[in-house]
Amino acid sequence: MLFLSGLLVGAPFVAGALIDRRFSDPVFVAMAFALVWAGAIAPLHHELAHSSVARHFGIETRASGYHLGGAYVVLHPPSTGVTPRAWIWTLSAGPISNAIVGGALLAGWSLTSGGWFTAAGLFCMLVAAIELSTSFSNLVPGPKSDGGAIVDTLRISRSALVI
Repeated sequence: MLFLSGLLVGAPFVAGALIDRRFSDPVFVAMAFALVWAGAIAPLHHELAHSSVARHFGIETRASGYHLGGAYVVLHPPSTGVTPRAWIWTLSAGPISNAIVGGALLAGWSLTSGGWFTAAGLFCMLVAAIELSTSFSNLVPGPKSDGGAIVDTLRISRSALVI
């Protein structure tokens, strides 16, 4: 959904660059790199964060990959069991990763001399928006989302967790 909204926002810029045959236009380049970031880099580091925190807690990563809706990892807990705290940290690692990268890019955007009027500033602003919206949308409790899995973990454990 986020990738499609990025395409809708970027379509006028891309169409203008194609019509004018100006592929070196800084706005076109910034939009193209932001779309690549949204489709490849953001899902990759999000799922890598899940996988690395899972490995820390002894949870095995069985499979990972990309599909039309984004990326995924399949986690398999050890037979001894995993605490609810470990599951919650594992599930929240992806959105935390997106929030950290988005915050760093917001800082980079504020440090660019021309603000968002430069190609670097535009790229930082777009990617920061992609990262932060990915982080927050993954935390919304819903089916097949990190937030929904966190709520399910809390519901199953039926105990108060101090995280």
